[in-house]
Amino acid sequence: MAIDLPIIVLTHEFAPTKGGIATFTEEMARAGSELGKQIEIWAPACQSNDDSIFPFRIRRVPIKGTQDLSCQFRMALECFRERRRLSNSIVYITDPGPILSLRMLLPLKLIQPSKLALTLHGSEIKTFSSNPLSRLSVRHVLKRAN
Repeated sequence: MAIDLPIIVLTHEFAPTKGGIATFTEEMARAGSELGKQIEIWAPACQSNDDSIFPFRIRRVPIKGTQDLSCQFRMALECFRERRRLSNSIVYITDPGPILSLRMLLPLKLIQPSKLALTLHGSEIKTFSSNPLSRLSVRHVLKRAN
C-alpha cells in the first residue's frame, strides 16, 4: 500500500494578501484538502489574519512576502531547518519566490524533498531566462522537479 505523503506548499503570497497567486494557492490547497490530503502552507507572516478559517494548516514564516534577498534567505533558512520534514513530504511551490529560495539548497543537496512540484504562471519563465546567472541557478530547481 502506498504511503500518502503530506504536502507542504511554499509560497511568498497568501491571505490576507489578495492576488492571483494567493488565490491559486488557496484553491489548490482547498482542493487537496477536500481529497483528504494532509496540506500545510508555509506563507508570509502577517498580523491580521484568522488562519483557523482554512481547512488546512498554515505555518507563518518570518518573511514579508516579497521576492527580495531577505525573503529568499529566510525561506531557505526555514527549509533548511525543517529539512527532515521536507524529505518526507511532497513540496509544492506555487510562485517564484520559493524557487529562488531553493536554488542553492537543492543543488548542494542541503534539502531533498521526497517529491518536488512547481507551478510556473508564465511571466517567471521570461524573468528566469533573461539573466544568465538566474537561468543557471534556477535550472537546478527545474531539473529536480517531478
